[in-house]
Amino acid sequence: MQRIRPAALLLFLLAASFLSGQEQSPRETPRRLMLGVAQSGSIGLTDEELTIASRSMLLALQETRADLILVEPARRLADPSDGGMSQLVEESGADCWMLVDISGSKSELVFRIHSRDILSGSTVIDTTIRRQAGEELSMMVLPYERWQDLSGLLAGAYLPREATDLPSRDPGSAVLIVRVLPGTVLTFSGGTKATVGLDGAAEVTLPVPAAYQIQAALRGSSTVKESLFIQSNRALAIEQARVPRFAIDASALICWPGLAVSFFPLPEWMFVRAGLTTYIVGLAFRPEELFFSDPLTNLDLLGGIYVNPAYSPVRAYAGLGGFLRFVHAAGWPMRLDPLAPAGFEAVLGIETPIGASARFFAEYEPMLYSTATPELLRSTQRSRAGWIFFSRAALQLLSSRIGIRWLR
Repeated sequence: MQRIRPAALLLFLLAASFLSGQEQSPRETPRRLMLGVAQSGSIGLTDEELTIASRSMLLALQETRADLILVEPARRLADPSDGGMSQLVEESGADCWMLVDISGSKSELVFRIHSRDILSGSTVIDTTIRRQAGEELSMMVLPYERWQDLSGLLAGAYLPREATDLPSRDPGSAVLIVRVLPGTVLTFSGGTKATVGLDGAAEVTLPVPAAYQIQAALRGSSTVKESLFIQSNRALAIEQARVPRFAIDASALICWPGLAVSFFPLPEWMFVRAGLTTYIVGLAFRPEELFFSDPLTNLDLLGGIYVNPAYSPVRAYAGLGGFLRFVHAAGWPMRLDPLAPAGFEAVLGIETPIGASARFFAEYEPMLYSTATPELLRSTQRSRAGWIFFSRAALQLLSSRIGIRWLR
């Protein structure tokens, strides 16, 4: 009898083991959990606070369970009953849902958590969590909330299922009716486009089931982006706000107050801004001196552009312009400063929403002064930090501004 070499036998056994594992390991599909957040009682969360709470909770739960896909509801949560949630979960492309109802007070929160598995028809979580008195829930703390008392509830729940256990759907198509302002151009992920007619509605046939992003753009209105999952025929209404054409800024250039008015010749993308910064009164930031004063005021005019879309959570922009520097002298209410009458400035800024029509902004604003006597200008400065002096100019690099912008 021919002997089998040990090395050949080992290779044969390894190959057989690998092929056996390939045949026996089932293909698993992660579960999709829709998270809904509501409030009851007199807690009094604003819509914006509730939205931020929902998204920070979703991110925290997703970090806890990387094998679970968490999704937001496809539309506003209107019916928190089991039947309403089960209907909404299908529209959202999920197979299970969890509703977190927040009540109590902002400093003593009460969470009622109710979760059901659509595939098995069973209730998975039904409990109430009461927090002890602590820091009040607000816009300032919500982005940093970790929701540790809630994320532990998902341990061991909604584990991945074999693909054969999940219901299969035949590929097909569905009609989406979008109601928006006439003339709006709708752009769908995948490249499909549609223009809304005079009746304010557009019918679009799309492959289903699938997730889509829709962008609605109309001249004179803010561009809106919506995300939704479509499995069957449905309707969608998109609210469009008028594009702001003006803005009013209240700001501080380091420690000096400023005001500005902006006009948007190309809404959402281009701006022209006129403003003033006065050095008549400023904060000293010193224990022995609260305020100090220089008899100077700058009037500036600049233009700029935004570099990312209006629906971005943080927008960046850049601009260039010039300024005139006036001095307030005895007998002269206001005249051009003989040391540095004019100059140029650049602006690099970011802004983020803090309300429906308000933005917080921060800008870096280097300024180049034109001067025939740079040494004399140097001698008038309280601090020489950030200054670079040339033969006929002076550059101030340490110049920044923060403020609030109201859109109109």
